[in-house]
Amino acid sequence: MKVSDLPLKTEEEIRQEEMQALEEYLKSPEAQHKLKAATTPWRRAYPKVGMNDPCPCGSGKKYKKCCYLANLPKYTVDYD
Repeated sequence: MKVSDLPLKTEEEIRQEEMQALEEYLKSPEAQHKLKAATTPWRRAYPKVGMNDPCPCGSGKKYKKCCYLANLPKYTVDYD
């Protein structure tokens, strides 16, 4: 069988086949999951603590003077 013997499809037939394949894919559970994940906004589990807000640990101090300093990374400088 030669390549020239194969039936040629029109652009319209190709478009229709692609649309059918796309419609079938969009009905699949995988596509539904991806679409839902893409449209669901990300939300925090707890409210954001501002620098001047009271510390959530309950100490009564501002967050920037209490737990914020404890959460900063400790950098060590080695001069050797």
